[in-house]
Amino acid sequence: MTAPPCVRSPDDLAALERQTYAEYLPYPGVWQALEHVARSHAQRPALTYLTSADPAAPPQRWDYAGLAQQVRRAFMEKRAPRYTGH
Repeated sequence: MTAPPCVRSPDDLAALERQTYAEYLPYPGVWQALEHVARSHAQRPALTYLTSADPAAPPQRWDYAGLAQQVRRAFMEKRAPRYTGH
């Protein structure tokens, strides 16, 4: 997949808007797009969460590989049957 085009003018935006969704983002869903970027750019920053308004507080960060792993784990936990004790 190539990098998305830069939008520098109204003509660039119009050209982008003429594309179909599949031409712009050739993945059927968010999960497939995340898996692709996790394989292609595993160590790049994906998400930064500010844990506090205090500028000295360290943020929590995930790279794409770690974010995909956490999403996968959460999905599997949701699908796993739960023991209810009955």
